Amino acid sequence: MMEFYAQHYSSNIMKLVLYGNHSLDAMEQWVRSKFSPIANKNLSRATVPSDAYGAEQLCKLLEVVPIRDMRRVEICFPIPPIEGLYLSKPTRCLSHLLGHESGGSILSALKGRMWANALSSYVSPSLNDFAFFGVSIDLSEEGVNHVDEIVAFVFSYIG
Repeated sequence: MMEFYAQHYSSNIMKLVLYGNHSLDAMEQWVRSKFSPIANKNLSRATVPSDAYGAEQLCKLLEVVPIRDMRRVEICFPIPPIEGLYLSKPTRCLSHLLGHESGGSILSALKGRMWANALSSYVSPSLNDFAFFGVSIDLSEEGVNHVDEIVAFVFSYIG
């Protein structure tokens, strides 16, 4: 722990947000007294490779036995970071395309086969180097028997 602290703890790569109903002067005094002792070691922020996963970690099916009654398929796609795309919001557009429920949609087709009850799509919080786009499908009891077909259907819809 101390080694990690020495290698990665520096004031130049930290951010602080303070929110309160005290006066700005009082809060500034508290922050200065508590955080001024943190040394500036001029470190650079650690980065993760932009390819979050290698080929051997992709296209995997992980089966988890839940402790409560739950039937769900999660399909996660690593994507490039999206922080700089806040004006165009391409993942929001993709999320709406995949998550809508009208005729011709993924959910409409899966419900028609009695395989799914709900579908949502989402973006994980974007990191500096990558993010995740996901599709979550709540399955019916019958849908559990058709996971491979459901995943293939989602990929067919996307591609």
